[in-house]
Amino acid sequence: MITLEHNKIYYFLDSYDYLYQGRFIEIPANTQTDDTLVTFRDAYFVDNNDNKIGFAGHLTTRRKFVFESLDDLLRFVQNNHEKEVEAYKAEINTIEDLIAFALKYPLCGEDPDYAAKEAYIAKATELTNKQGER
Repeated sequence: MITLEHNKIYYFLDSYDYLYQGRFIEIPANTQTDDTLVTFRDAYFVDNNDNKIGFAGHLTTRRKFVFESLDDLLRFVQNNHEKEVEAYKAEINTIEDLIAFALKYPLCGEDPDYAAKEAYIAKATELTNKQGER
């Protein structure tokens, strides 16, 4: 866990996994856990190239989602995404599982689960290739 310094700029995620950059301003006294809520001011949405793409103002997030660099944050996001994909893939072992999976998770539309979608496509390809080999 990194040591947070007042007024220093950090990179962080919100609960929707949007990337932000902001100045650290507050952490509750005597709370040093990963789930501690920390507050930032002058927060901006940023893209993967560290371009500011929108002002967000004051934001609060969990300490475990705060990083000193954008690269560290992006590595964290990528590792979590890969773990999610693997967990989803483990749910799909048959064509029947594939059909049930598509009904259980939002794979398209306005707010898709991208990890579920990636797992679905990978397993669909794998399972249909196995069907063709028979």
